[in-house]
Parts: sequence; C-alpha cells; structure tokens
Amino acid sequence: MEQLRFGNVTAIILAGGKNTRMGGLDKSMLPVKGVPMIRHIVTQLESHFGEILIGADDLEKYGFLGHRIIQDEVKGMGPLMGIYSCLLSSDNDLNFITACDIPDIRIDFISNMLSLSA
Repeated sequence: MEQLRFGNVTAIILAGGKNTRMGGLDKSMLPVKGVPMIRHIVTQLESHFGEILIGADDLEKYGFLGHRIIQDEVKGMGPLMGIYSCLLSSDNDLNFITACDIPDIRIDFISNMLSLSA
C-alpha cells in the first residue's frame, strides 16, 4: 500500500485543555501502547504531514515531541483560541486539526477529507 503524504498540509494537535472533566488528570499523557497518548498521535501523523503543530501553553511539557508548540494568542479563551493561534502559525493554507485525546488516527479518512477540500 502506498504511503499517503500531505506535504502541503499542517497537522495541528490541540493539547491546551485544563482537564477539568478528568479531575485534573492530563489526558495527553495517559499511556497508549506504552507511550504518552500525545506521542502515539504524533507518531501516527509524522510520516504523513509536512508540518505538525502542538497547540498548548506548556512549552516544556511537550518539548519532548520535537515539534513547534503554539501558545494561545489570548489566554483563557478555550479551544477556539487554540485553533486560531495554530492557524496563524501554520505554514500551510490547508490544516488538519485533532485533539490530544483521540489515540487512533485514520489516515485514509483524513485523506478522504483532504481530497474533498481541494
């Protein structure tokens, strides 16, 4: 099967939540297949996207991922501000956005969505 590559598309992973529904437990760091969930997500996306951005306020926490971390332009405004801030920082006009708590990425589904956007 041919490797799908979206060189002109940025993948954005939102990881800036306050984890209030989880009682403060950080979902992005929950283990999935022996690694933090956000690492598991990044690994699935790295071979397909030319750029990956992490939308989060904690630069140190996500530095181990090796991708740019984008802080909110205005703090405390919720996920839409995270999306806005990442879109401003993206090198591409086309962007795929996902949350840090969706462990299994369907690249074929993303490919179908991207083909519809052209």
